[in-house]
Amino acid sequence: MRYSATAFLTALFVATPTLATSCVRVQCELEFCFNDHVDPWVLVDRALNKHYGVDCGQWDNWQRYEPAEYCNDGLRKGYGTFHINRMPESFRQYFKVSFENGDENDPSRGSVSGYCRPVQKVKCVCHSKYNPEKKDCSAACD
Repeated sequence: MRYSATAFLTALFVATPTLATSCVRVQCELEFCFNDHVDPWVLVDRALNKHYGVDCGQWDNWQRYEPAEYCNDGLRKGYGTFHINRMPESFRQYFKVSFENGDENDPSRGSVSGYCRPVQKVKCVCHSKYNPEKKDCSAACD
């Protein structure tokens, strides 16, 4: 039997309607050196933004190493789990993160390293609506 490409694609999208509305949650395990007087979200967002573009990324959790550890000429060392809800077309399997901002005049200077991997499918509703007050993806849809 022969099937046309159009018929095949139509059947595929009818059979799996969630493909058009699903995102993939990518989880990133990160270590970072940051200015202890500044929220590390800005540094981590700069490091990861090239990987998620318009998709929204946020912390699952983060903390400073205790007892205190320092790096990069006095910056504080921390670690955390960051996640990104990514649209299917922006999806890559695993990727490594390596970023450094050495600008002494930038309060969000520091470095970020780690890896990211897909962990589950999630709905895309408002996936790209960033809430700057909470520094997460909780802003309501307009």
